[in-house]
Amino acid sequence: MLKKIFQFLFWLFLIVGTIYYAFLNFKNYNPQFQQISKSFLTQIEEVKSEIKNLREKIEKEIVPPIPEVKREIIAPKPLVKVEKEKIEGFLTKEGIIEETNVQREKHGLLPLKENEILNSTAKMKLEDIIEKQYFSHYSPEGEGIGDLMGKTNYEYIVVGENLAMGNFENDKEVVEGWMESHSHRENILNTRYQEIGVAVKQGIFQGKKVWIAVQHFGKPLSACKKPSEEMKSQIEKNIAQLKEMEEKLKSLKEEAEKTKDPQKIQEYNLLVSEYNSLLKETLSMIEEYNFDVKKFNECIEK
Repeated sequence: MLKKIFQFLFWLFLIVGTIYYAFLNFKNYNPQFQQISKSFLTQIEEVKSEIKNLREKIEKEIVPPIPEVKREIIAPKPLVKVEKEKIEGFLTKEGIIEETNVQREKHGLLPLKENEILNSTAKMKLEDIIEKQYFSHYSPEGEGIGDLMGKTNYEYIVVGENLAMGNFENDKEVVEGWMESHSHRENILNTRYQEIGVAVKQGIFQGKKVWIAVQHFGKPLSACKKPSEEMKSQIEKNIAQLKEMEEKLKSLKEEAEKTKDPQKIQEYNLLVSEYNSLLKETLSMIEEYNFDVKKFNECIEK
């Protein structure tokens, strides 16, 4: 009986040993197994390196915010020319705009385009001056040109105001009077302005009959193309999606390395392909968005 037990154990160990030996030989010498294993390990290292490089790049490509426009107001001291001898002159909105553009063209500048909103803000200013009997860029309540732009929804990068009061003979004399004043001249010849509005009226100011002229200049915000908010939003969504995919890749990688399962390797590689495609697309979008921000900044500074 004992002899049969030893014989059974002998043959059992022999069979188990033979199977184990065959498995080792299969693992070491089977070309297909080696190819899967080697291919997987190589891909893991290559993908890890590529993800690291691309991730470092996207972290460097910081999406800058659209800059807040610093609105600028230029308002030189008002021009006053009240002669003792009464002069029966006549001023017009159209004539002052024309004479202003004559001066600009003399100095090689583009003419200003008449804007109806600026015409209305100039008229609001003029009526306020006559009604409240003050001659300043700010009303007794402290309201200035910036407040008028807000009331009329004129979004601007820079605006300016020239004021004149006196016994002027004609439109040319008013504009020449401004041109003889250094600060008013700079306003008329400002290269940043694109639009103009004017209001003129003869009225009583502190007991005297005088002409009052108001010039409003502006560069509208619409002159500069703002970077796309939709693109910025999509970039942010892509980055969030990339982070989610990175977590899934990490989990798949650990599982694939542990099990050496060809199906898991394939699933991992497919997700890597999707990740790289989205990452490259996002980098391209960031580059385009950054370029638009740069152009916008350059525009608002001109």
